[in-house]
Amino acid sequence: MDIMMNHDLLMKYLDLSGKVALVTGGGNGIGRASALTLASAGADVAVADIAIDDAQKVADEIKALGRKAIVVNCNILDDASMVKAVEDTVAQLGGLQILVNVAGGGGGGREIPEKIDVKAIEKDYALNVFSIWRMIQLAA
Repeated sequence: MDIMMNHDLLMKYLDLSGKVALVTGGGNGIGRASALTLASAGADVAVADIAIDDAQKVADEIKALGRKAIVVNCNILDDASMVKAVEDTVAQLGGLQILVNVAGGGGGGREIPEKIDVKAIEKDYALNVFSIWRMIQLAA
């Protein structure tokens, strides 16, 4: 679905003018759609991803909407990278009011009990639980 197709309806109910958002996993899929929706509602957006080229494309789309956008190289498995993502967002966009945690992963057949090992579960939790908690903590 085209985000701009529903812009007038979105703006009728949601005005994020003057707000700054950070979207992890913002380069593709749900993250991309979230970043564009926030920008359509008036927010400036930090597009955080490890896929820098994809994040840049989304940032360019946001700028075409007339909003500010930055690309933030963010690996949610690296604490220093998450800290820097929040710091860069605040420094370059002037604050941070909205956090959307989309980055994550897992699955791929490991959900079969005989194939699960501790390392896989630890990585899944790091990707899908601990990184979300840490980004919330940093943003707060």
